Amino acid sequence: MKPKRIRFTPENPKQIVEHAQLEYIRHVLQECSDGNVDNTMVALALEYAEDIKELLGWKGCSYGDFWDD
Repeated sequence: MKPKRIRFTPENPKQIVEHAQLEYIRHVLQECSDGNVDNTMVALALEYAEDIKELLGWKGCSYGDFWDD
């Protein structure tokens, strides 16, 4: 199964901030996958993830929602 790809086109300034936060989270995950784990960066990435969840009103989903069949 492949992960779903989501296209992003910002429509307002809030989305640009969210996009910057997502890019930071992506960067942290990339660094961690390369073996460069920095707990401070991970903590900030988790805060950004929580901010984005609140902005989107996200209630959660199952892991199956992230995969194409």
